[in-house]
This record gives sequence, C-alpha cells and structure tokens, in this order.
Amino acid sequence: MENFVVDLHCHPHTKAYSHSYQFPGPPYKNSDDPSMRNSIWWSDWPTPKDIDRNVNGLFGLTTFTQSDIRKCIDGNVAVVFASLNQFEKGFTKTRFIKKNATDYVIGKITEFEKKRLKFVREELKDYFPDVVNEYNFLKSRSGEIKIIGGRKHRYQLVKNYSELKRMLGKTDVDHQVLLINTIEGAQALGTGIELQGAYQHIDLLRARVRKMKQWDHPPFFITFSHHFYNEFCGHARSLGAVKLFVDQDMGINRTFTAAGAIIRDDLLSTTNGKRILIDVKHMNRRSRLKYYEYLKNRNEDIPIIVSHAAVAGMNTPDEDSVRGNVKKYFASESINFFDDELVEIERSNGLFGIQLDERRVASKRELRKVRGTTGSDLLLKTSNLIWRQIQHIAEVLDHHGEYAWALPCIGSDFDGMVNPIDGFFTSAHFKNLEPFLLIHAREYVTNTIQSRMNESMNKNITADEIVRRVIRENAMNFLEAYFN
Repeated sequence: MENFVVDLHCHPHTKAYSHSYQFPGPPYKNSDDPSMRNSIWWSDWPTPKDIDRNVNGLFGLTTFTQSDIRKCIDGNVAVVFASLNQFEKGFTKTRFIKKNATDYVIGKITEFEKKRLKFVREELKDYFPDVVNEYNFLKSRSGEIKIIGGRKHRYQLVKNYSELKRMLGKTDVDHQVLLINTIEGAQALGTGIELQGAYQHIDLLRARVRKMKQWDHPPFFITFSHHFYNEFCGHARSLGAVKLFVDQDMGINRTFTAAGAIIRDDLLSTTNGKRILIDVKHMNRRSRLKYYEYLKNRNEDIPIIVSHAAVAGMNTPDEDSVRGNVKKYFASESINFFDDELVEIERSNGLFGIQLDERRVASKRELRKVRGTTGSDLLLKTSNLIWRQIQHIAEVLDHHGEYAWALPCIGSDFDGMVNPIDGFFTSAHFKNLEPFLLIHAREYVTNTIQSRMNESMNKNITADEIVRRVIRENAMNFLEAYFN
C-alpha cells in the first residue's frame, strides 16, 4: 500500500462508543451493523447546512462524524493513532446551567449520546473501568472483514511495527485502516474526579499501569494531561467558547506532583512491561519544560511526542521567534509550542503532530483572510495555514543547526472538540491535503528555501519529499524506531 496518510491523533470510535450507551451494558457493544450509531463503521456525512454551521456557528464544532473508519478509508488514511478519550467529569460541572440542561448543552457541542453524558455526570466514579470498556469496544471488531458497497473493508489494531508493515502489505481486502492504541489523559488511571490525593492511592495507580501494559494492545503513548487537573501535573488552558460554562482553573499553574513523577517513571519504565511513551500536549509550559529537563538527566533514548498541536510563533512567551516578528500569523496561547521547545523535541528524536483545528494553527487575523472564499481558493488558503506550521518548524530547527524536515506530521484531533480548518472538515478531506500542501512546498523550494535556510542538509530537498515526510514518512520512521 502506497501514498497513504498517517494521523498521529484522532478519535475514530469515540462518538460510536458514546452511542453504545443507548443499549444495556457493560460491556457496551460495537455493533456489527454499520448503519447503527454504536458501530465504529457508522458514518454521519456532513450536509451543506452542517458545513455552514461549522464555519459560521458560535462554537464552530462539528455535529457530524469526522474520523470514523469509513471516512478514513475515503481519505486514504491507512494508519491511525486511535486515542481512547474518557469524557472528563469536569465538563458536567457547568456554570450557569441547571443539571437538567447540562447534558443537552454538552451533547450539542460534542454530539455524544445523552445517556453517555448522564452516566458520566451521575454514575462515573473512576475513569479506569471506563477506559477499559472503551478499549474493549474498540478491540471487539478488530480484524473483522466488513462488506460495504460491495467492497471488503477492515480495521485492525496492531501491536508493533512488524505487524503494521505486514498488514500494509496484505491484499485480501479492498481497503483497511490500521489502528495504534493511545490514550488522551493519564486520568484514565483513575484520578481527577474527587481530587482526594492521588498519592494516597499510588499503589493502586501503579498496579493499573502494569495492568495496562499487559493489554493485547498497550497504549503506545499517553497524553499525560488533558482539560482538567488530574493530580499528576498542571494542564494548559484549552477550551474556547466552552470555557463560558466550565472551570479549568484548579491545578492549572502546577507542575509534576509526587504522584505524577512516580506514574511518569512507571510509564517510561521497561522493567514493568512495555514502555509507554508520554505525549506532552495539554501540559502547561511549566510542566513541559520540567519534562524536557527530566529526560536530559535520564539520558536515555526517549523521544518527546506532541500528538496534536501547533506552534506559538515565538521563541519563548516573552521573546520573538528566531524567524523574527511572526507571531501575527499564529495563535500564541501557551497551549501551543514555542521555538525553544521545538528544538528540544527534535533533539529527542521526537514527533510533532500538526492539529487541524483553526483555533490552534492561525491567528484570528489570518482566519479572517480566509472567510468568504470557496472551492479551490479556500483549500489553497487554508492549506497554507498548515504549510506555515511546517515552514516555521523547519526554519527554527535550521537556525539551531538541526535537521529541519523530520519533526512535523499530521495529528488532526478529529472527533475531539475541534473547530476544523475550513475545507478540511473530516478524514475524507485528507485526499485534498497532500496535493495542496505540494503547491506551497513547490513554491517554497523554488523561490525561498535557499535564502531562508542555512544548512545544506535542509536546502537540498524536493517539495515532494517534504510533503511525503509530513503526510506519512516521519510518522512511519518514528514507528520503525520506537513501536516494538
């Protein structure tokens, strides 16, 4: 299989899993019928009205499925890092809304089934059984061949790079999507609900790390923080208009706690099972810097993963980028990553997934320039927002004498709470991303690269290789090195 797309972070099953709560459980069933909303094969295609609502609405969040397996197939997305994503209790503790209306409001924002939301609000006491249920939901139909539209399809969880390569070479189906298990939020181990002190339950939490490492498909990496304080380390402010209803303030300025340091070490250990890498997205900058320093002192080959993010366009929060005053192009909130961090991530042999969320990849000024355009003109302008991310990363790394083109890839965060970039609303639209990125890359290589780059290793590259690296090769090379 050639010319496929790799997505470092999305949630292809999350909406289907939420709809499984319409039926008795646990276990909550992944339906064999692709027309059922509790099937991972269920696909809710956007109408023109849906697209218009996304572009112009208050929240800008999708009410259709984005990364379900059928849309991945349509967009030639063959390798997906599928993120288990516990809906956090903090979203049900809304301000200004009575409890009876909470599920309705949050349901409109997320398109989650109201029974799932009610379960989280009223019954959920521990995230760990919930993430086990979600993992079993995803695993239950793995490897099954599904005939849709007269063609054979399959999704399959894979355990390591060797299995991934073997499956990519198989020709017994017309289309397949290979999934790598990941988790968003270390609260999955069972913290962050009552805030009673994770350290008091550290033995239980450590046992759960060991148990997770014994799964058939242990998570390849875990995003250590998420939207709310999980008692392990501080998180970054992450919510847009939703912040009107929920409060992220608890723990937002903290760094690693004693419990967080123990769990961090246990995840990275190879003495208690397979190493689980740590994704630093959603950590606040203070925690991220602490983690980079920790890895330097540890002096092992442990890469830094940023699964779905964007650049801040500044060297530090108080200093312009080494590329000059370019922050006007980018969203400079501290959930995004600064130039000094890009260098640390590259030197660790890490990976940086560019998030297809317009709130993250561009400033409001740049987004206003896109409004009102349609068709190929729209795709050209919005793909340029992604290209700017690639160019910024490359030129920052070149400035520091590093190889410029091995770090960026795509981590869409589709079916998370994203406001997708106009024109690239779902995984099916990935089929347009590569050719439009190629337009920008060719323009750069033809007219700009020689004057903007210092290192010959970074100048002597074709536009085609740059785009291939971003779309698939950087992620595949990373998997070859670390997914074992």
